Amino acid sequence: LVTMPAPTLALRGDGASLPLIYRHSDGHGDIEVRIDLQPELGTDRKVLVGQVKAPNLDLDGAEIQLRQAEAIVAGTTLTGKRGRFQLPSLPPGDYALVVRSAQWEIQIPNLHCP
Repeated sequence: LVTMPAPTLALRGDGASLPLIYRHSDGHGDIEVRIDLQPELGTDRKVLVGQVKAPNLDLDGAEIQLRQAEAIVAGTTLTGKRGRFQLPSLPPGDYALVVRSAQWEIQIPNLHCP
C-alpha cells in the first residue's frame, strides 16, 4: 500500500471556495479529485458531490470515506469508470476525505462544511 501525500490545491479558488480540485502525480499515474458541497433540499445539511479521475488506474471498488476526528461518518465505494460519488446529509463541521484503493491512498484534510 502506498500512502500518497495530501495533494495540493490546483486550478480553482483560494482554498475556501468550491469546487475544489486536487491533483497528484507519481509512479501510479495522475489522480484528480473534485469536491463540491451542495445544499440538501429541505434541510440545513449539505451533500458532498465528488469525482475521482485517474485515467491509468482502475477505480472500480475504490473506497471513499469522510472522517471527523478519526471516526468514519460517511462512505461509499466507486463503481464503474466515471468515479463519481455523493455523501448526503452532512451536518456543519470539519472533515477529512480519504480515497483509497488496494494500491494507493489519498487523504484530503481540512474540509470545512458550513
